[in-house]
Amino acid sequence: MTGLRSGVVAAIESLGTGFLRLNLGIRDALQEGTLTVQDYEQELLRLAYRFLFLFVAEERRLLHTPGTSEAVKKVYREGYSMARLRRIAARY
Repeated sequence: MTGLRSGVVAAIESLGTGFLRLNLGIRDALQEGTLTVQDYEQELLRLAYRFLFLFVAEERRLLHTPGTSEAVKKVYREGYSMARLRRIAARY
């Protein structure tokens, strides 16, 4: 459990830093006080847990209903899957 926790913390820090670096709207909202640091952290935590949910569901092959064609599964896998995002991120 400790490994998962430290991974989630690292993900939140990386995501939060990246969003702040690239999104002026988030930065402005934090500076103006329309978004609190606590709310921002909560949204980042929610995002990290959603990613975890998708990673597990994909790994266990639970996303497609029985009978889904291989062509549809391939479109998802090659265009939309979290596995695809991991492959892209690993290149950087």
